[in-house]
Amino acid sequence: MARLAGLPDAIIKRAKDVLANLEKEELNETGLPKLAGKKSKKGTVQLDLFSAVSHPIINEIRNLDVKSLTPEEALKKLIEIKIKTG
Repeated sequence: MARLAGLPDAIIKRAKDVLANLEKEELNETGLPKLAGKKSKKGTVQLDLFSAVSHPIINEIRNLDVKSLTPEEALKKLIEIKIKTG
């Protein structure tokens, strides 16, 4: 199914590894599956989809009234954010 959806082979292999780990009930000291917490590449970090991220730029974006912004205002805002982040 995943192959039909066009997922890369590396993702499919990783999912199979994690599934096997879950089926064997191999958990770490925090109760998470051992493989699920590993980094796939040195220096990369998996972000938590459901954690509350608090960063000034993210807060600024969340506070924008995107329905009332014109395309030009939105572009100016993106440029401002880009300048702030370097």
